[in-house]
Amino acid sequence: MTTRPDITTRQTMTTRPNIAPHPNTAPHPELEQHSAIEEEADLTHRTVTNPCERLDVFLAQHSELSRNQALALIRSQKVRVNGKHAEKAAQRLARGDTVCWQAPTTEAQQARQHPRAETIALDIVFEDDDIVVVNKRAGMLVHAGAGQFDGTLVNALLAGRQLAPIGAPLRPGIVHRLDQETSGLLVACKTTRAYHALSLAFRNHTITRRYLAFCGGHPRPSSGLIDAPITRDPRHRLRMTCRGATAAAKGKPARTRYKVREFFPNPNKNNIPTKNNIPTKNNIEDKSAAKRKAALVELELETGRTHQARVHMAQSLNCPLIGDARYGGDATLLKRQALHAAQLGFQHPISGEALHFKSELPQELDALFTALR
Repeated sequence: MTTRPDITTRQTMTTRPNIAPHPNTAPHPELEQHSAIEEEADLTHRTVTNPCERLDVFLAQHSELSRNQALALIRSQKVRVNGKHAEKAAQRLARGDTVCWQAPTTEAQQARQHPRAETIALDIVFEDDDIVVVNKRAGMLVHAGAGQFDGTLVNALLAGRQLAPIGAPLRPGIVHRLDQETSGLLVACKTTRAYHALSLAFRNHTITRRYLAFCGGHPRPSSGLIDAPITRDPRHRLRMTCRGATAAAKGKPARTRYKVREFFPNPNKNNIPTKNNIPTKNNIEDKSAAKRKAALVELELETGRTHQARVHMAQSLNCPLIGDARYGGDATLLKRQALHAAQLGFQHPISGEALHFKSELPQELDALFTALR
């Protein structure tokens, strides 16, 4: 009989400790300034070289606007001449005048500035008026970035609900993230009060986050604490590192506790089963996988640095995650990193209720587990 990791989907503890939410719910001043700064950055500035030119003609010649669109822009007070709002399309311009305007954004530009709701199926584990817990599938970005502005978790969450209108515009309500190819549990906030309280909990490291990972090799020792600062790799900008003098000098503190749940191949493993004593094609593939040195590891993140679990496994233990080609992992068995956010626990940011959620391995990792065994 094959024993699966002891993970149950959507398990919730309902203990209610008498803990009040953090009283400091005022937005950070930098966040209040963000929209104003962003609006200023969207302005187009031009200097007049031909005197006596009409304002609407000037706008049409120096932008993709028609004269009617230019007129509408002027009437909506989105055009300024020498710092003052323009009032008439027929206003004459002098040489040296400075004209600035905020052009209407296209649908694509709007998606780059503010995420739009999209109807995308999600596995909602828990939801109330303040938070929503999602079991994210591998392959989905949490929020827009790197040239992708739709199809993200934020786009999907915005369909049918509001997210906390705080933080960077492209990631409203997001207090932590999972890599695109990492699956599992993530919490987002629907209210500003919940956002501030959970952000504080993450900063104070009072959130429980446990992952299941399949790595190449056998970690030695089989359990322990990895305490290795992480920084951007100076030679590979898409990677992080915990090695060398740069990480020691500039890295942010990063701590990961790990414990091997099972080694592969198992010393007590019987021969690969056959049908009528003739190995099937699937069994031959399984046998090949089973010969690989690998391990199922439980990871608990005490901090939340970019790529933390992946970097610590690859560079501190020399056991990169299966499928994680960026950090030297074997990608022949899996086309994504074998990392799953299996447990998430925290105190409800408003009620103080102790919540704990668990998620089973997704199908592709369960199949990998079978192949390795």
